[in-house]
Amino acid sequence: LLNLLRATGVSSVAEEYLNGFEKIKGSSPAFAVIKVGGEVVEYELETLVKTCSILHSMNLQPIVIHGGGPQMNDELKARGVEPNYIGGHRVTDEA
Repeated sequence: LLNLLRATGVSSVAEEYLNGFEKIKGSSPAFAVIKVGGEVVEYELETLVKTCSILHSMNLQPIVIHGGGPQMNDELKARGVEPNYIGGHRVTDEA
């Protein structure tokens, strides 16, 4: 899991998070994996934080996998690049 998170560029946060579980001796933590799109991160961050807090209060350790669609589109627009979509997925060319 840590290698996967390192590959996505969130290793420092992941290591800190996972190190917390080493302190829990003799039990296996329960995880709640949440996949959210960039729109949630941009427009509903408070709701996401509250949701994670509720899960934590239920003894579930939330793991958030996030997207960045709106942020990527803003960056592409700033650079004058028109995004190309196929089947609703942004496609990156060699440029």
